[in-house]
Amino acid sequence: MDEVSGDYADQVTLTYAPAVYGGVVVDRDQWVDVDLPGGARWDMTWLHGIIDTSLQESEVPGFNRETRATLTSWGASGAGIEITVALAETAFVSLGAALARRVVAAVRERFRMPVVPTSLDRLVEQARQRVAVRHGVFATDLRVVEQVDGTDVLRVTFAAGDGTLYEVEVDSREPWVQTVRRRTHLATG
Repeated sequence: MDEVSGDYADQVTLTYAPAVYGGVVVDRDQWVDVDLPGGARWDMTWLHGIIDTSLQESEVPGFNRETRATLTSWGASGAGIEITVALAETAFVSLGAALARRVVAAVRERFRMPVVPTSLDRLVEQARQRVAVRHGVFATDLRVVEQVDGTDVLRVTFAAGDGTLYEVEVDSREPWVQTVRRRTHLATG
């Protein structure tokens, strides 16, 4: 999977977040993340095009797309691309995960990448890592307090050492797509 031209990235992350007018993210405790395969050159014009087209086709009333590319060369080299799409809050609630799945389908089609079945244990570990990275907690401090394996969605709830709950939904048909919500603390007493 390598584009002839474009920006090289070891990691590509696409994030959808709820926002108010002007694209200001209003709830940093809820988002939909997509991890696209890295180790390739990405045609950013094409990638932005499929993101924007999916938004327009879904008639999203307002959005703000921001792209950040990083390059690190500190002994070893690495590059990353982060794209954040701040959606009108009402659109995020109803369309966030569906928009992410459309982008993933376009990437899979372009690069002829099949959906590879992922074990339940692997999906749970990916969800744990997603929470750890996003919220700056240690993955080893996150314990599973609930796990529900539905037909199309795996829902895992983790508790951090301070009692904060994190709920992750993973689309079992498309494990690149994860929805994460930070919840209130566990009840004590």
